[in-house]
Amino acid sequence: VNNLLPFLQSLDGMMESGSLHELSCIISDPGSPTQCVHCDTPFLPNVAPLYTFFIALQDVDDDMGHTTYLPKTHTKAAHDIFNAGIKQKEELIAITPPVASSLKKGDVAVFDSRVLHCGGANTSNGRRRVLFYFTFTAGDVEKNNPNPSRGTGSIRSVDRL
Repeated sequence: VNNLLPFLQSLDGMMESGSLHELSCIISDPGSPTQCVHCDTPFLPNVAPLYTFFIALQDVDDDMGHTTYLPKTHTKAAHDIFNAGIKQKEELIAITPPVASSLKKGDVAVFDSRVLHCGGANTSNGRRRVLFYFTFTAGDVEKNNPNPSRGTGSIRSVDRL
């Protein structure tokens, strides 16, 4: 946590009013295919970003499937291209240099949930990939919920729609 503190302090409002938005695990069993490139939340004007923290619960070897990120795709311009059509989406993916996470046990990857990314295929012989994750927003969970029709996902009744 101490290593993440300077980063958290650099995010406007996170230390004063940051709210937990999501808490779960990502599990990729052997034989799981590569995910399609996607964002977890869309770009919406006047909505504070959500920051997702992936924590490796074991060394993630190459054959277990790393998460691959397309840096700088959290922007309105990138989302406009990504959502314009198949050809534009494929061109954006092709010209954006990918970055694979290559996490070791205890490592943390932090990303803006609007960044385009995908989980790799698990081609291992019997090893499940497990990432613990949580997502925070700087501010009000309900106000900054990018998908209000789905509710906040909170277990707290005061956060549910």
